[in-house]
Amino acid sequence: MRKNNVLLLSLVALFLIWALSSCVIYCSNCGCHFNSKYEREVQLETDMCDGLTFAAQTSHSYLHIWGIDENHCYVTAHIRVQADTEEKAKEVAEKVTVDLEKSANRVTTVVQKPKVPYKYQVFVSYEVKLPRKTSVELETTHDPIECRNLLGNVVASTTHAPIVCENIVGNLNLTTTHDPIRLSHITGQIKARTSHDPIEAEYITGPLDLQTSHDRIRCTNLNTERLKARTTHDNVEISFTSMNDPEIDADISTSHGHIVFHLPDGFKGSLSMSTSHGKVRTGVPLTVKGEISEKFISGTIGEGKGTIRLKTTHGSINLK
Repeated sequence: MRKNNVLLLSLVALFLIWALSSCVIYCSNCGCHFNSKYEREVQLETDMCDGLTFAAQTSHSYLHIWGIDENHCYVTAHIRVQADTEEKAKEVAEKVTVDLEKSANRVTTVVQKPKVPYKYQVFVSYEVKLPRKTSVELETTHDPIECRNLLGNVVASTTHAPIVCENIVGNLNLTTTHDPIRLSHITGQIKARTSHDPIEAEYITGPLDLQTSHDRIRCTNLNTERLKARTTHDNVEISFTSMNDPEIDADISTSHGHIVFHLPDGFKGSLSMSTSHGKVRTGVPLTVKGEISEKFISGTIGEGKGTIRLKTTHGSINLK
């Protein structure tokens, strides 16, 4: 017993040493051991006609975009520097320049940073107001992206931070990891990818292709005839607005989670539901094809071209 206790204490000590060293390495890399920082703002503006693309690329910094009813672009760049003293942080921050570069079809942010010691950190975040009829291409890491009130396409990529899009007419291509994607009042084609966090969408008109893992997908008030939603280790819930003669092509799958699918009024077509370790239930009259069991149902509703496929393992399916 004493030998076991000694071994256990040794393992605990080794773990604490490893955790402490990992923390030191992390703090050294991210600069968080510096207590001093300096911040300043740069205001930029330029004429910008409808139909152009605005592009911004940064890291460890946020990107917030708003569409406005003006043919003008306003950019507030927030410059933040972390260093070992406030004087050094200020010295570096004053040497950071931010400009807008214009070409025939786009406006791009351009940042010039001075050479600094490896452990210093320089961050540039953006708040941007631009004409509503603008497409955007945005890339950052470890900080959120928000886009609102645009009549244009959105391409956005970040990591370990959320993406929020609201009131947009245009196609969306969104990628993040370990944080949620939230969509509201979108008209256009949507492709969204994340992991270990939810995807939430409401009042969407247009095709959706959604994928996450280890968290839920929840879509409400959809007006679409094409929907693909995939996750693992969590639930999927789908509901629609009223549509005229919907010919929906829906492919919904998860594992270790439940599926709740609210069928839109007037749907006609084929439907299949299957699970491995759960039950399938329907509150909708079906004309059943072949065998029926508590784990599998395949049938039709009326005569139509719609197709709905619902599949899970270790969960149940409820058709309402």
